[in-house]
Amino acid sequence: KRKYTDCSDILRSYPSRKKHDGVYTIYPDHVNKKEVFCDMTTEGGGWTVIQKRIDGSTDFYRTWKEYKEGFGNPSRDYWIGNSLGSHHGWKFTTKDQDNDNYKDNCAKLYYGGWWYGACYVTNLNGLYAKSALKDTKYNSWANWKNEHEALKKTLMMIRPS
Repeated sequence: KRKYTDCSDILRSYPSRKKHDGVYTIYPDHVNKKEVFCDMTTEGGGWTVIQKRIDGSTDFYRTWKEYKEGFGNPSRDYWIGNSLGSHHGWKFTTKDQDNDNYKDNCAKLYYGGWWYGACYVTNLNGLYAKSALKDTKYNSWANWKNEHEALKKTLMMIRPS
């Protein structure tokens, strides 16, 4: 049986999946399997969702090991690990591994693992809020409406070019 490395690999092999978003099995490192949500409809499909927050069912205030391995339910809220590199030169920080440029641990201050500088402008892994609360501890994207306004749903998707 073929081991697909990402959602675009599945779509290339089965073009009929183009209209079927959902949970699929992939092998990002060709060995270990991961259940992921695949967006097969947006802009041609083949997107592997690496972060999904839609209902607050999963706590994102986790350890380095948990972020590296991934956690949650791909049908609801989850994070898939593996490539925890840097974002604009910022290293990934969790509550138990402080790699940011701030005197305190940004993940502890803002309740979620992220690519923190000192500390952040955007933090999609902060606490989940069911309404548009304005507080730096909630999941937010700085340039969306008002700075630090909690977001109801977020997805981070990747696809090879």
